[in-house]
Amino acid sequence: MRPKWVRSDENGRGRQESTSSAPPIPAGRQSRPSVGRLFSRLTKQHREFAVFSGASAISQLGSMSVAAAGPLLALAITRSPIAAGCVTAASVLPGLVLQVPAGALVDRVDRRTVMRVSQLVRMATAILACLGLAFSFDAVVVLVVAALIDGCCSVIYEVAEIATVPELVPERSLNLAIGSNEAKLNASMLFGRPLGGALLAVAPMMPWLVAAGTSLVSLFALPPPGRPKSEAASRENEAGDRSTVPDGRDGGHRHRPAGGTATGRTPGLPLRGVLDRLLHDALSCAVLAVCVLANFFFQVVVLLQILLAEQRGLPSYVVGLLLACSGLGGLVGAVGSPLLLRKPPSVSVVFCVLAWMPLVWLIALKNDPVFGLAMWGLCSVIGAHLNVALRAHQAKTFPSELLGRVTGISRFLSVGA
Repeated sequence: MRPKWVRSDENGRGRQESTSSAPPIPAGRQSRPSVGRLFSRLTKQHREFAVFSGASAISQLGSMSVAAAGPLLALAITRSPIAAGCVTAASVLPGLVLQVPAGALVDRVDRRTVMRVSQLVRMATAILACLGLAFSFDAVVVLVVAALIDGCCSVIYEVAEIATVPELVPERSLNLAIGSNEAKLNASMLFGRPLGGALLAVAPMMPWLVAAGTSLVSLFALPPPGRPKSEAASRENEAGDRSTVPDGRDGGHRHRPAGGTATGRTPGLPLRGVLDRLLHDALSCAVLAVCVLANFFFQVVVLLQILLAEQRGLPSYVVGLLLACSGLGGLVGAVGSPLLLRKPPSVSVVFCVLAWMPLVWLIALKNDPVFGLAMWGLCSVIGAHLNVALRAHQAKTFPSELLGRVTGISRFLSVGA
């Protein structure tokens, strides 16, 4: 085909432009971008989310190190397992009882303000814990109170964070953003516990000093309170299919439901109404039912494997490394979740259930603690993917004004179980 002369400006200057179309790329030669490239593209195009997610991971790292160091320090000072158990219980208790109230708070108060206040309280608690330990106050009381307050702040912050992520990225990037957030959370859990022990070996107050510093970093990196959805996310949601950030989400072009502020009824929806909406969502009910049953059986499996390891005389460091397989598996599952989420969410649920069953069966047949805890790590790969699938589905299905309560109820049923 002959080239065509095209005018390019008002002075008549022009250029030759070929009108022939480029040959189509065969379907077999079209390759999907790798997960690493997708994550890199997400952080480059949505820097606000990248900074927010990274700072949250740093803060979570400090919180996990304190949660690990508290019982160890109580045990070292008092030589009492009961004291160490009290500190552990204080850090775990908020995760059992505070999820639903935290969701209600997050839906009624500006979420970024909630996150900032929780970081301020966490930082002040860490500083006061250092002062209490330095001036020889009752160490167990100081550690229990500090663990309880830090646990409360962590629960509130995590619920607000999960509900805020959809405001920072467009819908087409939700799977990647939630998968990235879940991966950083699992990385913090994986490295936070060893970090707490290492810092405790340096100085008794060092874990709390580091926790105060990580909270300060997160405080400065959080988006300003009261800020509307980022302009980039709004533009790409309006563009729909023209968005330039593919993330492999499942088929269809559904948009996130509009918030309830237009009708004035959704923000004031009572908790019972939110629960009713959640129960009428088939995928959420299926995932939560699977998580409740799986968490119960997995806790039993882990306790049995630890008991077997003790009976066979395995060194404690070997058991610790094997328990770390859970965090490593969660990290791998979260990173790889965008690949599997290219299929409909219902496929993810079926895949997880079908993959969990043979793994648990193998653990029961082998009766080997090393093999069993390694298989538990593989179960964590599947569990992390299921978490990402559930959060992505809920972010696309429920209005933003309900996400706090939906997240709180879901975490209470899945984590609290």
